Amino acid sequence: MKRNDIVTANDFSWFAILGAKTAGYIRDCTRYYRVLDIGCYFPLILGQPEKYRSDTTIQAVDSDEVLVIHGGFLRSVPPKHKVMLDIRQDGGWMYGQVVEISDKLYKEIKRDSQS
Repeated sequence: MKRNDIVTANDFSWFAILGAKTAGYIRDCTRYYRVLDIGCYFPLILGQPEKYRSDTTIQAVDSDEVLVIHGGFLRSVPPKHKVMLDIRQDGGWMYGQVVEISDKLYKEIKRDSQS
């Protein structure tokens, strides 16, 4: 994990809202965050266990909410790729259906096309 990666948090991960005296557990593991900084050192919050000390700063993609959280509670969201299928050309214009595919499928297609 590195800066600017898009991540999601595990369910019930301990977090604190930066700049507020609010802490708790993340209950929505479908929300996306952008990693702002890693390797930070924050004080323990509300009886937080030492082994889960917050060391990563993240920002919600859909808001300006900034959280501090233990990096072990985060997992990377693989990128998605847009590709065009059924391509046809009419004059100088190209037409086709644009679909979104997973990073895994994209890498397989790319590997097969290079061999």
